Amino acid sequence: MDRDELIAAIKDAAYLEGDFVLRSGKRSTYYLDKYLFETQPGILAELGRLLAQRVTDRTNRIAGAELGGVPLAGATVERIVAVIDRQEGGRQNVEAEGLTFEALFTAANLGVKTS
Repeated sequence: MDRDELIAAIKDAAYLEGDFVLRSGKRSTYYLDKYLFETQPGILAELGRLLAQRVTDRTNRIAGAELGGVPLAGATVERIVAVIDRQEGGRQNVEAEGLTFEALFTAANLGVKTS
């Protein structure tokens, strides 16, 4: 699966339109439900491949278990790699803490118009 096919697969599996209240309390006309794409083996295999490409010589573990944005893994954090950046301030919040932030995809990559 190439990058464009993966983007389409994620959007097909997880993109929902409606009126949503996010954990931040903000309202949104769209929601990207990670639980829907996390159940797709083909998508997970490709995401695993992309995440593995970000391993550096300094990396001795990849920690990533999280529950609704709350990390359950303790470690010296080298960087945060998100699957999808909604482009609503998450990057800035992470970088304000002195951490490096990368996203495999953004809402814009998925063709989502953010407000």
